[in-house]
Amino acid sequence: MSQDLTQIRQHISQLDRSLLKLLAERRQLALDVARSKEKSLTALRDTEREQILLSALIQQAHELQLDPHYVTQIYHTIIEDSVLTQQAYLQQQLNPAQTQQHKIAFLGMRGSYSHLAARKYAARHTGRLVEISCRTFDEILKQVEQGQADYGVLPIENTSSGSINDVYDLLQHTQLSIVGELTHPIEHCLLVAQETSADQIHTVYSHPQPLQQCSQFLATLGQVQLEFCESSSHAMQKVAQLQSPHVAAISNAEGGELYGLHALQGNIANQQENISRFIVVAREPVEVAAQVSAKTTLIMSTAQHAGSLVEALLILRDHGINMSKLESRPINGRPWEEMFYLDVEGNLSEARMQSALRLLSRQTRYVKVLGCYPSETVIPTEVPPEAHIPHSREAMHLSAQPILGHGIESRERTTATEDTHDLDAAPCRNVRIGAVTLGGQQPFRVFAGPTHGASREALLQSAATVKQFGGALFSLPLTLAEEAQANSGAQQTLTDLLRDISRRYQLPLLLPVTTTTHLTTLAAKADLLYIPPQAMHNTALLHAAGKTPCPVMLSRAPDMDNAALLAVANTVRSQGNQQVILCETGSQRTTESAPSWDLVTTAQLCQQADMPVVVAPSVFASDTRLLPTLVQAARSAGAHGVLLPLALPGDASITAETDSTAALDALAFGELMQTLR
Repeated sequence: MSQDLTQIRQHISQLDRSLLKLLAERRQLALDVARSKEKSLTALRDTEREQILLSALIQQAHELQLDPHYVTQIYHTIIEDSVLTQQAYLQQQLNPAQTQQHKIAFLGMRGSYSHLAARKYAARHTGRLVEISCRTFDEILKQVEQGQADYGVLPIENTSSGSINDVYDLLQHTQLSIVGELTHPIEHCLLVAQETSADQIHTVYSHPQPLQQCSQFLATLGQVQLEFCESSSHAMQKVAQLQSPHVAAISNAEGGELYGLHALQGNIANQQENISRFIVVAREPVEVAAQVSAKTTLIMSTAQHAGSLVEALLILRDHGINMSKLESRPINGRPWEEMFYLDVEGNLSEARMQSALRLLSRQTRYVKVLGCYPSETVIPTEVPPEAHIPHSREAMHLSAQPILGHGIESRERTTATEDTHDLDAAPCRNVRIGAVTLGGQQPFRVFAGPTHGASREALLQSAATVKQFGGALFSLPLTLAEEAQANSGAQQTLTDLLRDISRRYQLPLLLPVTTTTHLTTLAAKADLLYIPPQAMHNTALLHAAGKTPCPVMLSRAPDMDNAALLAVANTVRSQGNQQVILCETGSQRTTESAPSWDLVTTAQLCQQADMPVVVAPSVFASDTRLLPTLVQAARSAGAHGVLLPLALPGDASITAETDSTAALDALAFGELMQTLR
């Protein structure tokens, strides 16, 4: 007899409470680990052990019919919390003053992004938070300098609008030290106080930064008036006071609730992954525990002669110090002279850092350390792609059943393995596609996606299949792209959907492009643009592709030999974009004949090209049974990856051996991936 809905919900609630208790218990164990490592000075992370644990959990997920991607993201979140908890404990032991009640100054009022960031920092690093709202960045620094506040939280950069120059300029003159950092997702919404519609909005209030980060959305509203405010929270307060259907604020939904506002539209930033990095300043520097990953920020000015900056940076390279940020700002009163801001990975107490700073003080006109502080970036545990492939055939069959993902954000990256190519290729530059690196001695990559148009659910299932079996990239079918490009509204909806799906599964996204009209829009959404054979003679498109910062994959047109294909690649690179990949799609002896593949020609291309080569074997194979052999042949020829089509559940082409394009169902794709282990 089935349970009623109330009983089922009660059972779910009990399980949720049990999960919370287990998470709390795990955090306490993480603190016990930190106490042990405090005495032994053991490294905070054991990446080898983490990889073994995650690989085992992925296999268990297959056996339990759980989405391995879902399990992986939960694991990443738990590990991140564990690392940051241990890191905070070690820092508190080394800097006991940080455990007391503290006053933190931030920009704006309650509900502003800076306020949310201050609360996030205080929750992990200090005791009870006393909030001090400020109207300007300069006021934040003065509150800390004068002792009215213990810490100041300042936004320093944003993934959409870039560096915040006002903050950099203030850092040049303050005596405060940077003692911490954190990142916070920025989820801009159009907030209103009354029931209204976008076409009724005449005025939009916000801080200049959110307005800049949402410029593309604002352009769709027509002739709206933009009103600058001291902070996004002041903008929300203003709209709440006006109570008009013709005004709106740009800020976050959480803050909007504090002012009685609701979101008329969400997800309006120019860049989908809109993240701000904040720094935390204090009157005194902090020590960073040896086991904790550290970052050091410094400023310097160099002599005014050719190569002076390079000479300074070479000092960091020679000491094995990685630079993660380089920014320049004008020096007040010295025309054309620049102050350089550097973020480097390393602890100020390390011998190599001290040695590098001594040499920099001799090489530069001015050098000053702004602070050394714990890095809040926790790199997700990396496992090789084959770790996602079920070990048992029973698990393979279970995993072939579509499992939809759960959309938990993470920063998972694909790891290089020891795989190498069979032929010695010419020196090949690597191309970074999202979190995946292709080329050189990187592992053999498999790109895959559906063969034709599909519903949202089918696209989700297709992406889940690619992820579950270790695929490296999710591709959009050309036919669907062409249909969407004929309708700009449909294209916007489709690309947003695909972007969401690819981010949900942490898969880079390949989008085909055939005209210059849509290239800019697609480049903003894609991790890799694909120019198909029929567009390879479109000179305007090739030039435009060369001017975009997005990696581009060029396919062989039927009439192109290797020399012609390489010439097209050089045409693209001559426009500035050096991130070019070649795709082998075969050639035709006559216009009526089907494309055929000359393996020797591909092997020669891999040797001649200084860029990665990918093969699309399904173009010249109508029988899916041939694909595993062709994939192995491509690998042996020196190719760096393959592009494969997936058949959707219930698709008749799964068993049609004479179909024009061979497509793999989930089980066949999983079995093929297993042969590449």
